[in-house]
Amino acid sequence: MPATVRAVATPAPTGVDLACVMALAHASGATASLFSTLAATTNNYCVLYGTKGQLHLTGRFHAPSGLEIHRPGQAPEIIPYPKTGLGYHYEAAHVQECLAQGLAESPLLPLAFSLDLMRTLDAVRAQIGLRYPGE
Repeated sequence: MPATVRAVATPAPTGVDLACVMALAHASGATASLFSTLAATTNNYCVLYGTKGQLHLTGRFHAPSGLEIHRPGQAPEIIPYPKTGLGYHYEAAHVQECLAQGLAESPLLPLAFSLDLMRTLDAVRAQIGLRYPGE
């Protein structure tokens, strides 16, 4: 869970968030900058910055076609990954694997992670004033 969540958004006439920017800070010192928008076509990339370099997911972040490792003073190391489908099938396949093993919870992404993610998204929604019907 992030220790700090900040968010601002531009609402659409329908009430959904047309564009949203989020800044997250963790107790460890890690930070994250995220955005979403329906107002423009974006390239949906993901870059992870660290003390020893950068990791670039090539292609759309939810269905990458590879990874580039950028280290200071070195040529990028490119690791291709043959992608299958449009990305979300990996989650569906994993659910099927878990069910076949009799697991009610993924060892890779436990329920606690999903609950923490929803708490974070609820904090974002509260800050941008987004309420769902029935709330």
